[in-house]
Amino acid sequence: IVDGSGQHGDPDLLKHTLTTLWQGAVHGMGASTMWIWDTTTEGAVRTRPDVVAAMGKLNLDANRLSREIKALQDERAKIAVLYTLTSKVFTFPDYTYSMFETYAALSYTGHEVDFISEKQIREGKLNEYDLLVVPYATHVWDSTLEGIKRFVERPGKPGRLVIVGEDALQFNERNQPLSEADRAVVFAKAHVFLQNTDRAEMKEYFFDILEEMGLNKNRAVLVDASTGKPVEDVEWRSVKYGGKLLINAANYSAAPKTVYIEVNGRQLS
Repeated sequence: IVDGSGQHGDPDLLKHTLTTLWQGAVHGMGASTMWIWDTTTEGAVRTRPDVVAAMGKLNLDANRLSREIKALQDERAKIAVLYTLTSKVFTFPDYTYSMFETYAALSYTGHEVDFISEKQIREGKLNEYDLLVVPYATHVWDSTLEGIKRFVERPGKPGRLVIVGEDALQFNERNQPLSEADRAVVFAKAHVFLQNTDRAEMKEYFFDILEEMGLNKNRAVLVDASTGKPVEDVEWRSVKYGGKLLINAANYSAAPKTVYIEVNGRQLS
């Protein structure tokens, strides 16, 4: 490394690497290997001793806090986002963009969020969730629409449904129309966003519906001290651990955030 050279000095590489590894662990990663595939030194981790040293410290921290990380990993999600390869084939990149934006809006509410595949819906695993969000998925299996219909008509505790796009759930994997009768039932019981609804609007709605469903009870909310509203671009999770509230937070923006914590509408001191 040339002395005084800024070529390998991007400070964001250090922050990005540590955030990726730590948040990966919080989201379920049990082991990781850092591979360097390029044949040059430009931008590579191996030319950044500060990054290598910080990765080693993070590994020690993750082992030291393994019980706390495990508690966060074990939190069962009540929310699922539909992941469908069928729509990725037929409506890429619209479906993929919608899926990422939907997940981000949900993830920034402080809740654990799962992806559920069409195969898992066919196997009946949708019953494990209280809320299903369908991104802009125009094409799904027939069994997926049937499974969603059973979900919203579930006896005792019907599932809540949010759909992105008025023309979602129209065709199957053979590009043939899905059942209009099933689709009408599903849409009648869903909250439907327009395809181009932005993340902020979705996030605001998700906060309201999660509160209505009682899923926010005893959960931490990180509030931006400058706006008095839930903080933007920060992902947090909270779980009960050792009789106390354990919180993990990661700022995904480049700007520092000043926040305070609320639980059940009461600010913690």
